[in-house]
Amino acid sequence: MEKHVLAQYAELLKEREDLRRRLRRTEARLEKIEKDGCLVADSVTLGKRGKKPLGTKVIRGIPFPELKELHKRLVIQKAQMEQAEAKITENIQAVEEFIQSVTDSRIRRLLRYRYLDGLGWTEVAIRMGGRHTPESCRKSVERFLQEK
Repeated sequence: MEKHVLAQYAELLKEREDLRRRLRRTEARLEKIEKDGCLVADSVTLGKRGKKPLGTKVIRGIPFPELKELHKRLVIQKAQMEQAEAKITENIQAVEEFIQSVTDSRIRRLLRYRYLDGLGWTEVAIRMGGRHTPESCRKSVERFLQEK
């Protein structure tokens, strides 16, 4: 496992949440289009008597070519986002499996604190306790990753 992949773990989690939020918004938009079907509304006057309008009315409609195009785009966008989310989830699982597969308990703890929990090296050293320093923690992880 390469260091840059481990370092991206936190960003992958954020990106997955962002994609899920976008998917929910796209699905809600698709649902609204299918349910309401009304995309265009306009207010018109009913006529005039002199300079005074007789009243106004709201006209609602469905522009079918635009509706079809929008629906088609949203379906494609949804499929692309689902595919991207699957790839991100796969990368996240690979990082978690790699860290879990490390046989050395100390290195496994260091990797968890640094990459899964997103702590800085000073915080990692504090959690490790004992005679650990931020620099010794960082060097241990770097040496381990170079061996792999």
